[in-house]
Amino acid sequence: MSSLLEQQRALCRALLAMPGTAEAAALRIDGLDQPGHARLAIYRNTVIATITDALRLGFPAVLRLVGEAYFNRMAAQFIAISPPDRADLHLYGEGFADFLQAALPDTRLEYLGDVARLEFAVVQALHAERVAALDIATLAAMPPAHQGDLRLARHPALHLLALGNAAHAVWSAVLAPEGEARERALAALRPSGRSERLAVVNRAGAIEILSLDAEEFAFAQALVEGRPLIQALDCIAEEKSAQTLAFFLLQGFFVARISA
Repeated sequence: MSSLLEQQRALCRALLAMPGTAEAAALRIDGLDQPGHARLAIYRNTVIATITDALRLGFPAVLRLVGEAYFNRMAAQFIAISPPDRADLHLYGEGFADFLQAALPDTRLEYLGDVARLEFAVVQALHAERVAALDIATLAAMPPAHQGDLRLARHPALHLLALGNAAHAVWSAVLAPEGEARERALAALRPSGRSERLAVVNRAGAIEILSLDAEEFAFAQALVEGRPLIQALDCIAEEKSAQTLAFFLLQGFFVARISA
């Protein structure tokens, strides 16, 4: 007779195994008869469907791009190898982008992983902790002699993405309301191989997806990594540094300062 912990782990494996697979059929739990295993399959279907629904809500553009049947198959495979580790499913899906990219490496949907990365960043921003952002007035009140040593902290709702494909254009076109405008946008898409740098941020409940040039992205990344302001400024031309930093603060990129 196996221990309670072993029984619980076996039950978890049985519930998360892909329905209809040999692995799912082979799983047996001590003390559970054949009718019991048949009833367990019903619960398995419910569990998989619930977690799949969470992925569908988090990755609506991916769902539209690949279709419901294929999405469900990919979701079941992903759930089997990377099941949720918490009861709250709002933020489930970390790693789904890498999984999709590995599953579809040589297809016309090579940009699918980047679209999924953008969608997960949007989900993270939507559910990020609501905290006050550092504003320009607070920064300006610092003694000038101390500003160079300033280190900024990333706002929980900010996510920087360096993508190899034009995921933002795909995401916007796919999720646009149905009609002629959406069809024209989809027909005009040439997403593959068009790199882009994005900042995803939640401003008072509204998601902003901002396109950054190479210098702006490097500057933001340096600040997010905690480099002192005087060092981060090396990433951007002097004539645009002040304006760019002001833009970041207006967009709510950072929270209370961190001392050197």
